[in-house]
Amino acid sequence: MFIEKRSSLTLPESSQISVTEKGILIISESDIIIQGTLFGATVRSLKGDINIFSPKNEKQCLNRLEAPNGVITIIGEDFEIDEIESKGLFADANSLISKTISVEKEAIFNRGSAQITSIVANSLHFSGANFTSQHIKLSKDASFSAESVKAQTIQCEYVDFKVTEKLKLTKLMAQIYVNLACKTLDIDYLFTQDLQVTPETEGVILCINAMTIPQSHGIIGMLPPEIFLEKMYSLSELTHEIRDNLQENLLSSHITETTAENKVSLTIVESQPNILITRNDDSNLFLSA
Repeated sequence: MFIEKRSSLTLPESSQISVTEKGILIISESDIIIQGTLFGATVRSLKGDINIFSPKNEKQCLNRLEAPNGVITIIGEDFEIDEIESKGLFADANSLISKTISVEKEAIFNRGSAQITSIVANSLHFSGANFTSQHIKLSKDASFSAESVKAQTIQCEYVDFKVTEKLKLTKLMAQIYVNLACKTLDIDYLFTQDLQVTPETEGVILCINAMTIPQSHGIIGMLPPEIFLEKMYSLSELTHEIRDNLQENLLSSHITETTAENKVSLTIVESQPNILITRNDDSNLFLSA
């Protein structure tokens, strides 16, 4: 007698599945492996790991992955996971989009692109194409080997950048060490004790606060904080002066607009309380200024 073998879904006694306002909620005390699509679901392993794969030709979209005592492993093509919380994280994906990631130990991103609004971890290591984030807060170290890296703030102790195209940061604060090996970079503010830059690196660092700065590099700017603040104050005054001059010129400007049907001349006279608009038919229209 031939018995067809079929896959089965087994739920241990400790597992729970429920439907909430945010979608399906799956809770288990042991490891969880997800190979199918769970759109908008929340998956929580209380004591084990979570392994999630993307179905073929489909994006895996989830609300939250949570493994406070285990490692979350993400393998496949395209993932969009709003929240990730775990002891460890390993991602081998073509693309990963997430709003918040919180990892107690190490977060590893292996290949592809990552777009993360906020990430908090002990350490972060990215090796892939493009990494984008707003806020990165790390207790220890970070390393980036990528085509491009873009972030608003990075806070850590050590950081190593190997970027083949462009590194763009608003604020980088690495308490001990920064290594920059980039084709081009654009950093507004950099704070560290020891800065190392490869001679091939070019770009701009507006303001820098570092104890050691290499002499051979292609970076311009690099103003110390006290000079930067002085220049910013002067630029602020100059900006107000330029704005005032533009407004004065605008008040005495003469603007002419031509259309297919008519020609309108608008004259603003600073010394007069009215605005005179003259049409091509010599009719006048006065507006209160």
